[in-house]
Amino acid sequence: MAFDIDSFTAEMHSVGFARPSDFEVEIGGDILSKVGSSFGLSSSLMFRVNTAELPQRNVEAISYAEYGAPYKIGGGVNYVDTPISIICSPDLREREFFMRWQDLIGGFHRNPDLDADQRKNQFNIGYYDNYVAKKGITIYQLDQQGFKTYAVDLIDAYPIVVSPLSLSWANGSEVQVMNVTIAFRYFEERNQSQLGTQLRIGRDGLQIAGGLNIPFSIAGIKNQAKTQLNPRKLMSSLSKKSGVSFTGLPKIF
Repeated sequence: MAFDIDSFTAEMHSVGFARPSDFEVEIGGDILSKVGSSFGLSSSLMFRVNTAELPQRNVEAISYAEYGAPYKIGGGVNYVDTPISIICSPDLREREFFMRWQDLIGGFHRNPDLDADQRKNQFNIGYYDNYVAKKGITIYQLDQQGFKTYAVDLIDAYPIVVSPLSLSWANGSEVQVMNVTIAFRYFEERNQSQLGTQLRIGRDGLQIAGGLNIPFSIAGIKNQAKTQLNPRKLMSSLSKKSGVSFTGLPKIF
């Protein structure tokens, strides 16, 4: 099938595309109480996480051969640690939060205020269930209106690496950013239909996730007619359902 620029344009306008800049990361759940203090970060972290990744999963292949070229048989899956980077506050409360989280794993020897009895146990290793976030880290893909379209929940997550913060007089205009690597056991994924009803008040009306707008003004009604009732979009949808290609449609809007 030859490439059809009209079909490509109609598809992009009809379905749209995801942007890597449209994302959100939530850190919460039971880990906030386990750490002892969230420093008010439960809500502010979503604005300070400036890079993240939807995590990677690899299939571990087992080579098997009877005759000829070998088979690659799936022997299990590996979940790869995922990085995030966080814009730091002046008092570095973000670093303190993740350091306290790691204290639950490797002991509280970092704290200079331990008493004599606490010093005896300062390097004790924590129990797994006491330091993992069962379902406390979620990475969301957003659409261009800010609605959540996809979610990845990291199960049994914890910060395996808190990277150093570089300091230099030569970087007076730069913002301090901290890199953290999150280890986890596995992840669960949810699509938009599993994320519940999402509402937001836009400039022209009430917006509902999935593309439905309820205009408040004449301008909103005109905009909805242009975007929701666009003949090109209607023909593109009809083409997908019927298998008939509609090309050369004149521009109406």
